[in-house]
Amino acid sequence: MANVIPFSFDQHPVRVIERDGELWFVAGDVAEALEYRDAGNMIRNLDDDEADTHIVSTRSDNGVEQDRELLIINESGLYAAILKSRKPAAKRFKKWVTSEVLPSIRKTGRYEHPDADAIRAEMTEVRAALTDTAVKNAAWDLIHERPELFLRDLRLLVSWDWTGQPQAQVIPRSAVVMQSDQLAGYVGDRFGPALTLLPDIIEAAAKRLGAAVCLPHLREHKDE
Repeated sequence: MANVIPFSFDQHPVRVIERDGELWFVAGDVAEALEYRDAGNMIRNLDDDEADTHIVSTRSDNGVEQDRELLIINESGLYAAILKSRKPAAKRFKKWVTSEVLPSIRKTGRYEHPDADAIRAEMTEVRAALTDTAVKNAAWDLIHERPELFLRDLRLLVSWDWTGQPQAQVIPRSAVVMQSDQLAGYVGDRFGPALTLLPDIIEAAAKRLGAAVCLPHLREHKDE
């Protein structure tokens, strides 16, 4: 079974796939980090044994799981792609991969950010400041185990339960937290959701309004 290990270079997500004991890099991620036009252009001159495809399961924004076929390159293909890149980032990318990422993966089975220990220490202080008791919460545990996720694209939402104990929830960096009566104002604000999201919002609202209008009529027919 393949293990997908996510990490980030200059805010570019790059996924490493450990398959049958060999490390493979998602070509599209590497191409973006090295500023190639696209993955196809990057792997065009690689040897046959340096590139392959891999099926990964992804979850869409609406929660639907689907399989995607990704182009992947092995370490040899990665170095070839780096050497062919004339972008300034290529040299830094190679040094980062060889001196930081690969040794960490081979040692721990995952990429761990060099500031991971400092992040854990800070989160321990935050947790102690919030409560004097040991609160078992999955979000705290996740940050201690995978601090690179928190660094890259996650935030922590802290709330208190009815007993007064703090509860932490990991949320995406793009998440918006608001009260329900603020939603309409947010959608209508020009700094609100991206225009590309508005059709989905309108469709969802229309479906709910349609159901609300139809429900009384269905009940009337049922009573007849």
